[in-house]
Amino acid sequence: MKNITNLQKDTGYTPASQETDSEYVLSLQDMQLIELVSGFYYYIQQENLVEQTDNSYAVPIEKIQRIEFASYAVEHAFDREKAVISLDPAFFDKLKDTYTQAYILYMNGIDKKVKHRECEYLKKLYFRSTEAANRLHTAWHAMEESKNALQHSGSGGKALIESIWSCSCITITLAKFLCDNADNLERYIQNSGAEGRAWYEALRSMEEESEEMHGE
Repeated sequence: MKNITNLQKDTGYTPASQETDSEYVLSLQDMQLIELVSGFYYYIQQENLVEQTDNSYAVPIEKIQRIEFASYAVEHAFDREKAVISLDPAFFDKLKDTYTQAYILYMNGIDKKVKHRECEYLKKLYFRSTEAANRLHTAWHAMEESKNALQHSGSGGKALIESIWSCSCITITLAKFLCDNADNLERYIQNSGAEGRAWYEALRSMEEESEEMHGE
């Protein structure tokens, strides 16, 4: 699965750019491309990625404790340490919420029965899983930058650096699991009938176009 954020930016398919000529008829692939773009942008504007149609799961307490410990360590860091990092307790409060939602999406994605759910649910779960992975990756990047800044400045205590590192590890791990789930969801959608195959081909077309534009 490629980074879908880049894929969406590389297309010209937005609601504002649709043809208004009454004689113009969109092809099935055109409609699927528009659905991919509009569907994804709908979810990136939503704070809550979990929906009522998802099964509920509790995040392992050990994962939550790592986030809370990192938050505590940052909150009680020395001023010289806080001066070189961009993290604060509010960052970790948001991360805890994001991680919780991402975990629920991950568990729904690995459910043995998920491949038998309706195509519409699979497509939405794909979008939401991809967006959750993107949010986790952004948080991981921020923690890695802060950890490296502490190490290079020499002002960071070992306990603070290790707490941030531990939190970043579980964050990027879950992001990777979600990406793997998204790859599986693509296959489930492809095998869910004509609508699913058309959606899958539209996604492939977008990825190929993105690779050509970036010379990959």
